[in-house]
Amino acid sequence: MSFQEVCTVERRVRKWLQALRQEGYEAYLVGGAVRDMLLHRKPHDYDIVTQARPEEIKQVAQRHGWSCTTQPGEVFGIVTVQVEGLSLETATYRKEVYGKDSHRPSDIWYATTLQEDMLRRDFTINALAMTAEGRILDYVGGQRDLKEKRLATVGDPVRRFREDGLRLFRACRLVGQLGFTPEASLVQAMPQALSRVAGISLQRAVQEGDRLLLTPYAAEGLQLWKQTGLAAAACRSRKNGVEVAVPIFPELVYWVSPADWQRTLAYISHLPGDLTLRYAALFYPFCGTSLPPAAGNVFTADSWADIPAQVLRRWGKAAKEVRRILWLVQQSQTVLSLQSISEEVCRRWWCREIRQGVFKRKEQLLQAVQQMCAMVRVMAAVQHLPFYERRVAVATRLPVETKDLLYSSALVQYCGKDTGACLQYLLRQVQEGRLHNTASVLEQAAVQWRQQYT
Repeated sequence: MSFQEVCTVERRVRKWLQALRQEGYEAYLVGGAVRDMLLHRKPHDYDIVTQARPEEIKQVAQRHGWSCTTQPGEVFGIVTVQVEGLSLETATYRKEVYGKDSHRPSDIWYATTLQEDMLRRDFTINALAMTAEGRILDYVGGQRDLKEKRLATVGDPVRRFREDGLRLFRACRLVGQLGFTPEASLVQAMPQALSRVAGISLQRAVQEGDRLLLTPYAAEGLQLWKQTGLAAAACRSRKNGVEVAVPIFPELVYWVSPADWQRTLAYISHLPGDLTLRYAALFYPFCGTSLPPAAGNVFTADSWADIPAQVLRRWGKAAKEVRRILWLVQQSQTVLSLQSISEEVCRRWWCREIRQGVFKRKEQLLQAVQQMCAMVRVMAAVQHLPFYERRVAVATRLPVETKDLLYSSALVQYCGKDTGACLQYLLRQVQEGRLHNTASVLEQAAVQWRQQYT
C-alpha cells in the first residue's frame, strides 16, 4: 500500500469526513473523485466509504444538522447525506458476490476494513481512497496505472467482467474518457465475459454507447468496443411482454472493412462533441453504394444502405433524431461533392430538400447546415479534399417559410386579404433564385403578382 499527501479535499467533503472521524469511524473519499483529482480534473460527484453502519451514518449527520436522503441503496449500506447543498453518497465498507444477475450482486455483507472494500472494485484507478487531509491509500497500484495511463482491473480481469457485465461497457467508456491504454490481459478477458451482456437491457447498453460517443477519446473507446466483440453482443429487450435477445451492432463488427472503420474513427476523433454528428459518423461506412467484399455475400446495395435506420430504430432512438442522423449520413457525400458545382446547382439542391419536407423551419435548416458543415469539413480534411463552405452557406440564405421573407408592412397593406397567397408566390420565387429577398424587390414583385393574378 502506498500512502502520500497529494490533494486538497473539497471543503464540504472534508467536513463530512472529519465529522465521521470525530465520532470514531474511519471515513474516506473513494472512486472516480479521487481519480479525477489526481488527474487535476474537477470531480462530478463524491463517494464516501466508512466503517459506520447506515443508522450510525444518519445519526452523525443529524447531530451536525445535515439531512439524509432515504433511497433503495440503503439496503446495500448506502446513505446520501446533504452537506451544505452537496450530495455525498456514503456507503459502509462491504463485500459482495455475484450470481445469475448480469450486474447486481446476489449477496452483500459488511466488511471490516477499507482494504476489503477496495479489493472488490472494478479498475485499479477507481480503487483509490483519500483521507480528509488529502493523503492517498492505494492497495492495488492505481496510482502507478494513473501515471502510466493504463487501464487495468483489480485482480483477475475475467472474473471482474463476469461478475458485472456493465464493467465491459465501463472499460470502453473509461478508455474514451481518459485516453488510457487498456492492459493486454483486460482486452483478452473481455470476449470471455460477453455472455454476461445477455442480462443487460438494450436501453442501458445504448445509454453507455451514447456516453462513450461523447468522450474526448471516443475513437479509442470505440475501437475496444468493436475489437472485443462487445458491439456485436446481444442484450435483453422486452417486446409484447416477452424478453428477447437483441444484438447491439453486429453489422459493424462483422461486415465493415478495416479501412472504412479507421476512416470512421478519424471522423469521430475530429468532430465536436455533438451526439447526432458522431452517430452520423459512426454510420458513415453504410452511406456509399459500394459494399465491402465480405458484406457483398450477405447484403444488397439497398439493404446495406438501410442498416443505419434499422440499427437506430432497434436502439429505440426518437423518430426526429433518426431522421436527422440518416439525413446527415445520406447527404454527407453529396454535400462534399457540391464543391465542384455552381452555387446555382447547390441552391437547387437545398430547395429540393426544403420542398421534400426535410426542413419545416428556418432554424431546422440552419442547425442542419451547421452540423453538415462540421461533418463535411472533417471528411474533407481526412480525405485531403478541398471544402468550400460558401457552397453549403447557400442554404443559410434560403427562406424555408414565408416568415423568413424580408417583406415590409407596406406589402401587407397593399395585398390585403391576398397577402397569404402573394407570400407563397414570393417564397417560391426567392427559393428558385428569381428574386432577391429584400423588402424593395418583394414589394415590386407583389405589385406585378397582383396585377397578373387578381
